[in-house]
Amino acid sequence: MTTRPVEEIARDELKNKASSEEALWLRSEEGVPLWKEALIVFKRELEHQFAARKSELTTYQQACWARGGAGKKDYFKEKALHDEWRNQANFYKTLVEQRIMEAKKFLHEYTQNKHDEDTQRQDNPMVRVAVALERIADVLERKE
Repeated sequence: MTTRPVEEIARDELKNKASSEEALWLRSEEGVPLWKEALIVFKRELEHQFAARKSELTTYQQACWARGGAGKKDYFKEKALHDEWRNQANFYKTLVEQRIMEAKKFLHEYTQNKHDEDTQRQDNPMVRVAVALERIADVLERKE
């Protein structure tokens, strides 16, 4: 277990700044569902930022075009900055998507392992006998 918020650990892990214990905890059976949820939130936040910045750039473009040649120069400077941000944000988004896939893989493995354990337990004749005896005991208790 960790004392820091999962979101903070997940952000640090994306930047390779989380401790090895925290990175292992994120990938633990307890941590994976929380990690996956935090990553999904990060991805949504990025998608909102992409949309907002694109809208802002479009508005800025229209204002610049209305000013003529000087405005066009200002717009292309701003567009270059926007494109640089977008490239960095796309890289970060790719990291987030890779981690989401990793979290899903761990969740699947943990679910599969639990299913396998349950199946093995049900196939064990001694477990079947124990369950049958518990049911008989319950029935006898109800009759008394």
